[in-house]
Amino acid sequence: MVHVLILIAGVSIYLHESIVGDAEPAAAVGGAIVLVSLLACWATAAAVIGWCGRRLDRTGSYRAVLRAERAAAWARIGSTAVFVAGVMFSGWLTAVRGVVGDLVLVDEALAILPLVGVFCLTWWSLYPIERRLREAVLLRDLDSGSVVFAFVSRAQYVLNAVRHQLLIVLAPLLLIMGWVELVDRLARFGPGWAREALSHPLTFVGVTVWGVAMIFVFSPLLLRRIWKTTPLGAGALRSRIEAMCDRHGVRIGQLLVWRTHGSLTNAAVMGIWGRFRYVLLTDSLLEHLEPDQVEAVAAHEIAHVRRRHIPWLAGIILSLISLVSVPFGRLAVWWFGPQAAEGWAGAAVVMLAIATAFWGFGFISRRFEWQADAFAAQHMSGWSSRGESESVVITPEAASAMIGALERVAHFNGVAVQRPGWRHGSIAERQDRLRELVGRTANSLPIDRQVRWIKRFAVVGFVIAAVLMWWNVQQEGGGASGPGGPQSVRE
Repeated sequence: MVHVLILIAGVSIYLHESIVGDAEPAAAVGGAIVLVSLLACWATAAAVIGWCGRRLDRTGSYRAVLRAERAAAWARIGSTAVFVAGVMFSGWLTAVRGVVGDLVLVDEALAILPLVGVFCLTWWSLYPIERRLREAVLLRDLDSGSVVFAFVSRAQYVLNAVRHQLLIVLAPLLLIMGWVELVDRLARFGPGWAREALSHPLTFVGVTVWGVAMIFVFSPLLLRRIWKTTPLGAGALRSRIEAMCDRHGVRIGQLLVWRTHGSLTNAAVMGIWGRFRYVLLTDSLLEHLEPDQVEAVAAHEIAHVRRRHIPWLAGIILSLISLVSVPFGRLAVWWFGPQAAEGWAGAAVVMLAIATAFWGFGFISRRFEWQADAFAAQHMSGWSSRGESESVVITPEAASAMIGALERVAHFNGVAVQRPGWRHGSIAERQDRLRELVGRTANSLPIDRQVRWIKRFAVVGFVIAAVLMWWNVQQEGGGASGPGGPQSVRE
Protein backbone atom coordinates (compact mmCIF):
# COMPACT_ATOMS: atom_id res chain seq x y z
CA MET A 1 0.00 0.00 0.00
CA VAL A 2 2.80 2.46 0.91
CA HIS A 3 4.40 1.86 -2.50
CA VAL A 4 1.27 2.85 -4.39
CA LEU A 5 0.61 5.90 -2.22
CA ILE A 6 4.11 7.22 -2.86
CA LEU A 7 3.65 6.66 -6.60
CA ILE A 8 0.36 8.58 -6.49
CA ALA A 9 2.10 11.45 -4.71
CA GLY A 10 4.84 11.46 -7.35
CA VAL A 11 2.32 11.47 -10.20
CA SER A 12 0.51 14.44 -8.67
CA ILE A 13 3.76 16.42 -8.59
CA TYR A 14 4.49 15.55 -12.21
CA LEU A 15 0.99 16.56 -13.35
CA HIS A 16 0.90 19.77 -11.31
CA GLU A 17 1.98 22.12 -14.10
CA SER A 18 -0.10 20.60 -16.88
CA ILE A 19 -3.35 20.33 -14.92
CA VAL A 20 -3.28 23.38 -12.65
CA GLY A 21 -1.66 25.84 -15.03
CA ASP A 22 -1.62 29.40 -13.77
CA ALA A 23 -4.89 29.11 -11.84
CA GLU A 24 -3.21 28.68 -8.46
CA PRO A 25 -4.53 30.02 -5.14
CA ALA A 26 -2.44 31.94 -2.64
CA ALA A 27 0.49 29.63 -2.00
CA ALA A 28 1.20 30.61 1.62
CA VAL A 29 -2.36 30.01 2.80
CA GLY A 30 -2.68 26.79 0.81
CA GLY A 31 0.64 25.53 2.12
CA ALA A 32 -0.40 26.15 5.71
CA ILE A 33 -3.69 24.33 5.13
CA VAL A 34 -1.82 21.33 3.73
CA LEU A 35 0.57 21.13 6.70
CA VAL A 36 -2.23 21.43 9.26
CA SER A 37 -4.32 18.82 7.45
CA LEU A 38 -1.41 16.39 7.26
CA LEU A 39 -0.78 16.80 10.97
CA ALA A 40 -4.49 16.24 11.66
CA CYS A 41 -4.40 12.94 9.73
CA TRP A 42 -1.63 11.64 11.96
CA ALA A 43 -3.10 13.05 15.20
CA THR A 44 -6.43 11.33 14.54
CA ALA A 45 -4.72 8.02 13.83
CA ALA A 46 -2.48 8.40 16.89
CA ALA A 47 -5.53 8.88 19.12
CA VAL A 48 -7.21 5.77 17.71
CA ILE A 49 -4.01 3.73 17.97
CA GLY A 50 -3.54 4.81 21.58
CA TRP A 51 -7.10 3.73 22.41
CA CYS A 52 -6.50 0.39 20.66
CA GLY A 53 -3.33 -0.14 22.68
CA ARG A 54 -5.19 0.37 25.94
CA ARG A 55 -7.95 -1.97 24.78
CA LEU A 56 -5.36 -4.59 23.83
CA ASP A 57 -3.89 -4.41 27.33
CA ARG A 58 -7.32 -4.86 28.91
CA THR A 59 -8.80 -7.56 26.70
CA GLY A 60 -5.98 -9.09 24.67
CA SER A 61 -8.28 -8.93 21.63
CA TYR A 62 -6.57 -9.10 18.25
CA ARG A 63 -9.32 -6.86 16.89
CA ALA A 64 -7.64 -3.97 18.66
CA VAL A 65 -4.48 -4.67 16.66
CA LEU A 66 -6.42 -4.74 13.39
CA ARG A 67 -8.16 -1.47 14.25
CA ALA A 68 -4.84 0.18 15.04
CA GLU A 69 -3.35 -0.98 11.75
CA ARG A 70 -6.43 0.20 9.87
CA ALA A 71 -6.18 3.60 11.56
CA ALA A 72 -2.55 3.90 10.48
CA ALA A 73 -3.41 2.78 6.94
CA TRP A 74 -6.27 5.26 6.65
CA ALA A 75 -4.02 8.02 7.98
CA ARG A 76 -1.56 7.27 5.15
CA ILE A 77 -4.35 7.19 2.58
CA GLY A 78 -5.89 10.38 3.96
CA SER A 79 -2.57 12.20 4.10
CA THR A 80 -1.84 11.17 0.51
CA ALA A 81 -5.23 12.54 -0.54
CA VAL A 82 -4.45 15.77 1.33
CA PHE A 83 -1.06 15.95 -0.38
CA VAL A 84 -2.52 15.41 -3.86
CA ALA A 85 -5.25 17.99 -3.22
CA GLY A 86 -2.64 20.39 -1.87
CA VAL A 87 -0.46 20.02 -4.94
CA MET A 88 -3.36 20.23 -7.40
CA PHE A 89 -5.59 22.84 -5.71
CA SER A 90 -3.93 24.57 -2.74
CA GLY A 91 -0.58 25.72 -4.10
CA TRP A 92 1.57 23.46 -1.92
CA LEU A 93 4.30 22.99 -4.54
CA THR A 94 4.26 26.70 -5.31
CA ALA A 95 4.66 27.47 -1.60
CA VAL A 96 7.73 25.24 -1.41
CA ARG A 97 9.22 26.82 -4.52
CA GLY A 98 8.61 30.23 -3.02
CA VAL A 99 11.03 29.27 -0.24
CA VAL A 100 13.74 27.21 -2.00
CA GLY A 101 13.27 28.15 -5.66
CA ASP A 102 12.61 25.86 -8.61
CA LEU A 103 15.80 23.80 -8.35
CA VAL A 104 16.15 20.43 -10.04
CA LEU A 105 14.55 17.85 -7.72
CA VAL A 106 15.12 19.94 -4.56
CA ASP A 107 11.65 21.50 -4.50
CA GLU A 108 9.94 18.19 -5.30
CA ALA A 109 11.87 16.33 -2.60
CA LEU A 110 11.07 18.99 0.00
CA ALA A 111 7.42 19.07 -1.07
CA ILE A 112 6.97 15.34 -0.49
CA LEU A 113 8.89 15.39 2.81
CA PRO A 114 5.87 16.23 5.05
CA LEU A 115 3.96 13.28 3.58
CA VAL A 116 6.91 11.03 4.34
CA GLY A 117 6.91 12.51 7.83
CA VAL A 118 3.27 11.49 8.37
CA PHE A 119 4.09 7.95 7.27
CA CYS A 120 6.97 7.87 9.76
CA LEU A 121 4.73 9.18 12.55
CA THR A 122 2.17 6.41 11.91
CA TRP A 123 4.93 3.83 12.32
CA TRP A 124 6.12 5.63 15.45
CA SER A 125 2.60 5.45 16.88
CA LEU A 126 2.20 1.76 15.98
CA TYR A 127 5.45 0.71 17.65
CA PRO A 128 4.01 -0.01 21.15
CA ILE A 129 1.37 -2.34 19.71
CA GLU A 130 3.90 -4.01 17.43
CA ARG A 131 6.19 -4.51 20.42
CA ARG A 132 3.40 -6.17 22.42
CA LEU A 133 2.79 -8.59 19.55
CA ARG A 134 6.49 -9.37 19.24
CA GLU A 135 6.78 -9.98 22.96
CA ALA A 136 3.88 -12.45 22.80
CA VAL A 137 5.55 -14.28 19.91
CA LEU A 138 8.88 -14.14 21.75
CA LEU A 139 7.46 -16.01 24.74
CA ARG A 140 6.11 -18.76 22.49
CA ASP A 141 9.42 -19.00 20.63
CA LEU A 142 11.39 -19.27 23.87
CA ASP A 143 9.10 -22.08 25.02
CA SER A 144 9.57 -23.93 21.72
CA GLY A 145 13.34 -23.39 21.57
CA SER A 146 13.24 -21.30 18.38
CA VAL A 147 15.90 -18.72 17.53
CA VAL A 148 14.89 -15.28 18.84
CA PHE A 149 16.07 -11.79 17.99
CA ALA A 150 16.23 -8.82 20.33
CA PHE A 151 13.40 -6.45 19.47
CA VAL A 152 14.54 -3.21 17.87
CA SER A 153 14.17 0.23 19.42
CA ARG A 154 11.40 2.58 18.37
CA ALA A 155 13.74 4.65 16.21
CA GLN A 156 15.15 1.51 14.56
CA TYR A 157 11.62 0.23 13.95
CA VAL A 158 10.70 3.43 12.10
CA LEU A 159 14.00 3.40 10.19
CA ASN A 160 13.40 -0.20 9.11
CA ALA A 161 9.92 0.72 7.88
CA VAL A 162 11.35 3.64 5.91
CA ARG A 163 14.01 1.42 4.35
CA HIS A 164 11.82 -1.57 3.57
CA GLN A 165 8.49 0.03 2.65
CA LEU A 166 9.14 3.58 1.56
CA LEU A 167 12.57 3.97 -0.02
CA ILE A 168 12.13 0.99 -2.34
CA VAL A 169 9.78 3.24 -4.35
CA LEU A 170 10.75 6.74 -3.25
CA ALA A 171 14.47 6.47 -4.09
CA PRO A 172 13.98 5.39 -7.74
CA LEU A 173 11.02 7.77 -8.08
CA LEU A 174 13.11 10.77 -7.03
CA LEU A 175 15.90 9.72 -9.40
CA ILE A 176 13.42 9.46 -12.28
CA MET A 177 11.84 12.82 -11.45
CA GLY A 178 15.27 14.40 -11.23
CA TRP A 179 16.36 12.96 -14.59
CA VAL A 180 13.17 14.06 -16.37
CA GLU A 181 13.51 17.57 -14.95
CA LEU A 182 17.21 17.74 -15.84
CA VAL A 183 16.56 16.78 -19.47
CA ASP A 184 13.78 19.37 -19.64
CA ARG A 185 16.10 22.07 -18.25
CA LEU A 186 18.86 21.16 -20.70
CA ALA A 187 16.40 21.34 -23.58
CA ARG A 188 15.42 24.90 -22.63
CA PHE A 189 18.37 26.42 -20.77
CA GLY A 190 21.36 24.18 -21.50
CA PRO A 191 24.35 24.78 -23.78
CA GLY A 192 23.63 25.34 -27.46
CA TRP A 193 24.51 21.79 -28.48
CA ALA A 194 22.12 20.37 -25.87
CA ARG A 195 19.26 22.69 -26.85
CA GLU A 196 19.75 21.86 -30.51
CA ALA A 197 19.88 18.10 -29.96
CA LEU A 198 16.93 18.02 -27.58
CA SER A 199 14.82 20.30 -29.76
CA HIS A 200 13.92 17.25 -31.84
CA PRO A 201 10.98 15.45 -30.16
CA LEU A 202 12.33 11.97 -30.87
CA THR A 203 15.70 12.86 -29.36
CA PHE A 204 14.07 14.43 -26.32
CA VAL A 205 11.87 11.39 -25.71
CA GLY A 206 14.72 8.98 -26.47
CA VAL A 207 17.11 10.60 -23.98
CA THR A 208 14.40 10.74 -21.32
CA VAL A 209 13.39 7.10 -21.79
CA TRP A 210 17.04 5.97 -21.89
CA GLY A 211 17.74 7.64 -18.55
CA VAL A 212 14.62 6.18 -16.93
CA ALA A 213 15.56 2.72 -18.24
CA MET A 214 19.07 3.04 -16.79
CA ILE A 215 17.59 3.98 -13.41
CA PHE A 216 15.43 0.85 -13.47
CA VAL A 217 18.41 -1.31 -14.43
CA PHE A 218 20.84 0.02 -11.84
CA SER A 219 18.53 0.97 -8.95
CA PRO A 220 18.95 -2.50 -7.33
CA LEU A 221 22.59 -1.55 -6.67
CA LEU A 222 21.31 1.34 -4.55
CA LEU A 223 18.44 -0.53 -2.92
CA ARG A 224 20.55 -3.46 -1.77
CA ARG A 225 22.60 -0.98 0.25
CA ILE A 226 19.58 0.87 1.58
CA TRP A 227 18.26 -2.50 2.78
CA LYS A 228 21.56 -3.58 4.40
CA THR A 229 22.29 -6.86 2.67
CA THR A 230 25.17 -9.31 2.53
CA PRO A 231 25.81 -12.24 0.15
CA LEU A 232 24.38 -15.60 1.20
CA GLY A 233 27.28 -17.88 2.10
CA ALA A 234 28.13 -21.05 0.21
CA GLY A 235 26.25 -24.14 1.32
CA ALA A 236 23.45 -26.54 0.52
CA LEU A 237 20.71 -23.90 0.56
CA ARG A 238 22.53 -21.59 -1.81
CA SER A 239 23.25 -24.49 -4.17
CA ARG A 240 19.56 -25.51 -4.16
CA ILE A 241 18.36 -22.01 -5.00
CA GLU A 242 20.99 -21.53 -7.72
CA ALA A 243 20.02 -24.88 -9.24
CA MET A 244 16.37 -23.81 -9.13
CA CYS A 245 17.15 -20.58 -11.00
CA ASP A 246 19.07 -22.53 -13.64
CA ARG A 247 16.24 -25.05 -13.97
CA HIS A 248 13.73 -22.31 -14.69
CA GLY A 249 16.02 -20.21 -16.88
CA VAL A 250 16.18 -17.22 -14.54
CA ARG A 251 19.47 -15.39 -14.28
CA ILE A 252 20.34 -13.66 -11.01
CA GLY A 253 23.33 -11.63 -9.93
CA GLN A 254 23.48 -12.65 -6.27
CA LEU A 255 21.57 -14.30 -3.45
CA LEU A 256 21.52 -11.87 -0.54
CA VAL A 257 20.75 -12.06 3.16
CA TRP A 258 18.49 -9.13 4.00
CA ARG A 259 19.40 -7.99 7.52
CA THR A 260 16.33 -6.76 9.42
CA HIS A 261 17.37 -7.49 13.04
CA GLY A 262 14.76 -10.26 12.98
CA SER A 263 11.95 -7.74 12.55
CA LEU A 264 10.77 -9.04 9.17
CA THR A 265 10.24 -12.56 7.86
CA ASN A 266 10.06 -12.17 4.11
CA ALA A 267 11.79 -12.50 0.76
CA ALA A 268 11.99 -10.34 -2.35
CA VAL A 269 13.42 -10.17 -5.84
CA MET A 270 14.58 -6.93 -7.42
CA GLY A 271 16.05 -6.01 -10.78
CA ILE A 272 15.03 -6.30 -14.43
CA TRP A 273 18.45 -7.35 -15.78
CA GLY A 274 20.05 -10.62 -14.71
CA ARG A 275 23.44 -9.22 -13.75
CA PHE A 276 21.81 -6.68 -11.42
CA ARG A 277 18.95 -8.89 -10.26
CA TYR A 278 19.00 -10.03 -6.63
CA VAL A 279 17.01 -12.52 -4.59
CA LEU A 280 16.80 -11.39 -0.97
CA LEU A 281 15.99 -13.59 2.03
CA THR A 282 15.63 -11.96 5.43
CA ASP A 283 17.66 -13.11 8.42
CA SER A 284 14.48 -14.14 10.24
CA LEU A 285 13.26 -16.18 7.27
CA LEU A 286 16.52 -18.12 7.12
CA GLU A 287 16.46 -18.76 10.86
CA HIS A 288 12.83 -19.83 11.25
CA LEU A 289 11.90 -21.73 8.08
CA GLU A 290 12.87 -25.24 7.07
CA PRO A 291 15.12 -25.60 3.98
CA ASP A 292 12.22 -26.86 1.83
CA GLN A 293 10.12 -23.90 2.93
CA VAL A 294 12.91 -21.44 2.13
CA GLU A 295 13.25 -23.00 -1.31
CA ALA A 296 9.50 -22.69 -1.85
CA VAL A 297 9.59 -19.01 -0.87
CA ALA A 298 12.55 -18.43 -3.20
CA ALA A 299 10.60 -20.19 -5.99
CA HIS A 300 7.69 -17.82 -5.34
CA GLU A 301 10.04 -14.86 -5.87
CA ILE A 302 11.61 -16.42 -8.97
CA ALA A 303 8.09 -16.84 -10.37
CA HIS A 304 7.67 -13.06 -10.49
CA VAL A 305 10.66 -12.94 -12.84
CA ARG A 306 9.85 -16.04 -14.86
CA ARG A 307 6.23 -14.98 -15.36
CA ARG A 308 7.29 -11.36 -16.00
CA HIS A 309 4.81 -10.06 -13.46
CA ILE A 310 6.43 -6.67 -12.90
CA PRO A 311 6.47 -5.46 -16.55
CA TRP A 312 2.98 -6.83 -17.13
CA LEU A 313 1.68 -5.10 -14.00
CA ALA A 314 3.34 -1.81 -14.97
CA GLY A 315 1.97 -2.02 -18.50
CA ILE A 316 -1.55 -2.80 -17.31
CA ILE A 317 -1.54 0.11 -14.86
CA LEU A 318 -0.31 2.56 -17.52
CA SER A 319 -2.94 1.25 -19.93
CA LEU A 320 -5.71 1.68 -17.36
CA ILE A 321 -4.61 5.26 -16.76
CA SER A 322 -4.66 5.97 -20.50
CA LEU A 323 -7.98 4.19 -21.07
CA VAL A 324 -9.59 6.44 -18.46
CA SER A 325 -7.72 9.73 -18.77
CA VAL A 326 -7.77 10.15 -22.56
CA PRO A 327 -11.50 9.65 -23.33
CA PHE A 328 -12.68 11.32 -20.12
CA GLY A 329 -10.18 14.13 -20.68
CA ARG A 330 -11.61 14.79 -24.14
CA LEU A 331 -15.13 14.49 -22.72
CA ALA A 332 -14.26 17.12 -20.09
CA VAL A 333 -13.11 19.49 -22.84
CA TRP A 334 -16.31 18.92 -24.83
CA TRP A 335 -18.72 19.06 -21.88
CA PHE A 336 -17.18 21.68 -19.57
CA GLY A 337 -14.90 23.61 -21.92
CA PRO A 338 -11.10 23.93 -22.22
CA GLN A 339 -10.67 26.12 -19.14
CA ALA A 340 -12.43 23.67 -16.82
CA ALA A 341 -10.63 20.75 -18.47
CA GLU A 342 -7.33 22.37 -17.53
CA GLY A 343 -8.54 23.01 -13.98
CA TRP A 344 -11.00 21.20 -11.73
CA ALA A 345 -12.43 18.91 -14.43
CA GLY A 346 -8.96 17.84 -15.52
CA ALA A 347 -7.99 17.16 -11.92
CA ALA A 348 -11.16 15.07 -11.49
CA VAL A 349 -10.22 13.03 -14.56
CA VAL A 350 -6.75 12.44 -13.14
CA MET A 351 -8.22 11.33 -9.82
CA LEU A 352 -10.57 8.94 -11.62
CA ALA A 353 -7.66 7.50 -13.59
CA ILE A 354 -5.60 7.05 -10.43
CA ALA A 355 -8.53 5.38 -8.63
CA THR A 356 -9.00 2.99 -11.55
CA ALA A 357 -5.30 2.17 -11.59
CA PHE A 358 -5.38 1.70 -7.81
CA TRP A 359 -8.20 -0.86 -8.12
CA GLY A 360 -6.51 -2.56 -11.07
CA PHE A 361 -3.20 -2.83 -9.23
CA GLY A 362 -4.79 -4.72 -6.34
CA PHE A 363 -6.88 -6.99 -8.57
CA ILE A 364 -3.96 -7.99 -10.82
CA SER A 365 -1.38 -8.12 -8.01
CA ARG A 366 -3.40 -10.66 -6.01
CA ARG A 367 -3.69 -12.98 -8.99
CA PHE A 368 0.00 -12.69 -9.76
CA GLU A 369 0.72 -13.62 -6.13
CA TRP A 370 -1.54 -16.66 -6.40
CA GLN A 371 0.26 -17.67 -9.58
CA ALA A 372 3.63 -17.28 -7.85
CA ASP A 373 2.41 -19.52 -5.01
CA ALA A 374 1.31 -22.09 -7.60
CA PHE A 375 4.71 -21.82 -9.30
CA ALA A 376 6.38 -22.70 -5.98
CA ALA A 377 4.18 -25.81 -5.71
CA GLN A 378 4.98 -26.68 -9.33
CA HIS A 379 8.70 -26.36 -8.68
CA MET A 380 8.62 -28.37 -5.46
CA SER A 381 6.76 -31.12 -7.36
CA GLY A 382 9.66 -31.46 -9.81
CA TRP A 383 8.17 -29.42 -12.65
CA SER A 384 10.42 -27.33 -14.92
CA SER A 385 9.64 -24.15 -16.85
CA ARG A 386 11.58 -25.53 -19.81
CA GLY A 387 8.75 -27.94 -20.69
CA GLU A 388 10.58 -31.12 -19.71
CA SER A 389 7.95 -32.40 -17.26
CA GLU A 390 4.50 -32.39 -18.86
CA SER A 391 3.16 -35.28 -16.74
CA VAL A 392 4.11 -33.85 -13.33
CA VAL A 393 1.26 -33.40 -10.84
CA ILE A 394 1.25 -31.21 -7.75
CA THR A 395 2.14 -33.36 -4.74
CA PRO A 396 0.85 -32.89 -1.17
CA GLU A 397 4.45 -32.41 0.01
CA ALA A 398 5.05 -29.62 -2.53
CA ALA A 399 1.90 -27.76 -1.55
CA SER A 400 2.66 -28.30 2.14
CA ALA A 401 6.10 -26.70 1.77
CA MET A 402 4.58 -23.42 0.57
CA ILE A 403 1.59 -23.67 2.94
CA GLY A 404 3.95 -24.15 5.89
CA ALA A 405 6.16 -21.31 4.72
CA LEU A 406 3.17 -18.96 4.59
CA GLU A 407 2.10 -20.11 8.07
CA ARG A 408 5.51 -19.34 9.54
CA VAL A 409 5.81 -16.04 7.70
CA ALA A 410 2.47 -14.99 9.19
CA HIS A 411 3.45 -16.22 12.66
CA PHE A 412 6.83 -14.50 12.86
CA ASN A 413 5.46 -11.29 11.35
CA GLY A 414 2.65 -11.27 13.91
CA VAL A 415 -0.04 -11.37 11.21
CA ALA A 416 -3.30 -13.32 11.51
CA VAL A 417 -3.72 -15.73 8.59
CA GLN A 418 -7.30 -14.48 8.06
CA ARG A 419 -6.20 -10.86 7.77
CA PRO A 420 -7.13 -9.57 4.28
CA GLY A 421 -4.42 -8.10 2.10
CA TRP A 422 -4.99 -5.66 -0.74
CA ARG A 423 -1.95 -6.75 -2.77
CA HIS A 424 -1.61 -10.41 -1.70
CA GLY A 425 -4.96 -11.50 -0.33
CA SER A 426 -5.10 -13.23 3.05
CA ILE A 427 -2.64 -15.96 4.03
CA ALA A 428 -5.57 -18.33 4.68
CA GLU A 429 -6.94 -17.80 1.17
CA ARG A 430 -3.53 -18.43 -0.36
CA GLN A 431 -3.16 -21.63 1.66
CA ASP A 432 -6.60 -22.84 0.57
CA ARG A 433 -5.73 -22.20 -3.06
CA LEU A 434 -2.54 -24.23 -2.67
CA ARG A 435 -4.46 -27.16 -1.15
CA GLU A 436 -6.79 -27.13 -4.16
CA LEU A 437 -3.81 -27.67 -6.48
CA VAL A 438 -2.88 -31.08 -5.05
CA GLY A 439 -3.33 -33.81 -7.67
CA ARG A 440 -3.66 -31.38 -10.57
CA THR A 441 -1.38 -31.51 -13.60
CA ALA A 442 1.35 -28.91 -13.14
CA ASN A 443 1.10 -27.75 -16.75
CA SER A 444 -2.64 -27.02 -16.50
CA LEU A 445 -3.42 -25.07 -13.35
CA PRO A 446 -6.51 -22.83 -13.14
CA ILE A 447 -4.55 -19.78 -12.00
CA ASP A 448 -2.20 -20.08 -14.99
CA ARG A 449 -5.19 -20.10 -17.34
CA GLN A 450 -6.72 -17.13 -15.53
CA VAL A 451 -3.50 -15.12 -15.79
CA ARG A 452 -3.19 -15.98 -19.48
CA TRP A 453 -6.65 -14.50 -20.05
CA ILE A 454 -5.68 -11.41 -18.05
CA LYS A 455 -2.64 -10.95 -20.28
CA ARG A 456 -4.72 -11.39 -23.44
CA PHE A 457 -7.15 -8.73 -22.29
CA ALA A 458 -4.15 -6.59 -21.34
CA VAL A 459 -2.74 -6.80 -24.87
CA VAL A 460 -6.09 -5.59 -26.22
CA GLY A 461 -5.96 -2.80 -23.65
CA PHE A 462 -2.43 -1.86 -24.74
CA VAL A 463 -3.58 -1.52 -28.35
CA ILE A 464 -6.66 0.52 -27.46
CA ALA A 465 -4.62 2.76 -25.15
CA ALA A 466 -2.02 3.36 -27.89
CA VAL A 467 -4.76 4.23 -30.40
CA LEU A 468 -6.41 6.57 -27.91
CA MET A 469 -3.13 8.35 -27.17
CA TRP A 470 -2.39 8.72 -30.91
CA TRP A 471 -5.92 10.04 -31.45
CA ASN A 472 -5.51 12.47 -28.56
CA VAL A 473 -2.31 13.87 -30.05
CA GLN A 474 -4.02 14.27 -33.43
CA GLN A 475 -6.96 16.07 -31.80
CA GLU A 476 -4.59 18.51 -30.15
CA GLY A 477 -2.60 19.07 -33.31
CA GLY A 478 0.58 17.58 -31.89
CA GLY A 479 0.30 19.52 -28.61
CA ALA A 480 -0.54 18.04 -25.24
CA SER A 481 -2.53 20.26 -22.98
CA GLY A 482 -5.05 18.90 -20.54
CA PRO A 483 -5.16 15.61 -18.70
CA GLY A 484 -4.87 13.44 -21.78
CA GLY A 485 -1.20 14.22 -22.34
CA PRO A 486 0.84 16.81 -20.42
CA GLN A 487 3.61 18.68 -22.11
CA SER A 488 6.90 19.52 -20.44
CA VAL A 489 6.33 19.80 -16.72
CA ARG A 490 7.96 23.23 -16.73
CA GLU A 491 5.88 24.87 -19.48
